[in-house]
Formats: sequence, C-alpha cells, structure tokens
Amino acid sequence: MPNGQMDFYKKSGALQIQIIDAKFNAKGFLEKTGAVLITLGPGDPDNKTAETPTYMWDKKITFALGQPDLTAIIWGPECKLFHKTPNGNKSLSIAPGKDSGWQVALSGVNKEERGFVFLSDNEMESLRFILREAFPRILGFTA
Repeated sequence: MPNGQMDFYKKSGALQIQIIDAKFNAKGFLEKTGAVLITLGPGDPDNKTAETPTYMWDKKITFALGQPDLTAIIWGPECKLFHKTPNGNKSLSIAPGKDSGWQVALSGVNKEERGFVFLSDNEMESLRFILREAFPRILGFTA
C-alpha cells in the first residue's frame, strides 16, 4: 500500500506524519511491525519577518510511534512520550494550548534539537484520525 504524508506548516515549525506499514516475509507471516514517523523541522529564527516561513530541515527531529505511543496520543487528552535511543533520549509531548488548540513539542538527543508547532483543535482531530487509521496498518491487520 503506498504511503501518504500529512503535513502541518506553521511559522514555528513544520510537522510531517508518515505511516510505515508492517512488513511480512515471503510466507505471509508478520516479520516486523510498522510505525508512524513524526518529523519536525523547526522554523528558521532568522526568517521571522518573511511572509513565507522557512524550516531548518538539517535540524529535523524524527520520532517513531509504535502501538503504545499511538494509544497514548489517540485516547489520551494529552501525553508525554520518551524514547531511549543508542545516541540518547528523545521526547514528544502533546498538551492543550493556553486558550485553545494543542502544542506538539519534540526534543532530540541534543539540547539544541527542539521544536514545536501549535495545532488548532480541528488539526489535532485530523491528526488523531490519521493515527487511528494507521493503527491496524502498523500492526499488520491489513488486507
């Protein structure tokens, strides 16, 4: 199944969502579960006055979501996720904004690897919808 991509472009950063399907061996048995990749390209702080935001993709932060992570995001009102990697720790937090909307923040293994985007309530619901649809695909429950 071809993989699409969902994008949210904001002045503070660009958030991209991509599904990686589960993999099966030649006999049709599940070989490896998939994941949902969340990639955040921080906004360029030197481009604050420009009408069209630019992003620092060379400083992107990537976070792979598995089954427990999807559960926390889809059915929890907010969440904080931590992943240990061979190079250090990464984190993803989703929290309600002060007045409305949602803040999605990612931190990479280095202190300078940080970024966030604010999503409207409708955008957050769209993200949760995509994550619900991804759930069976990453587990291999697809035709």
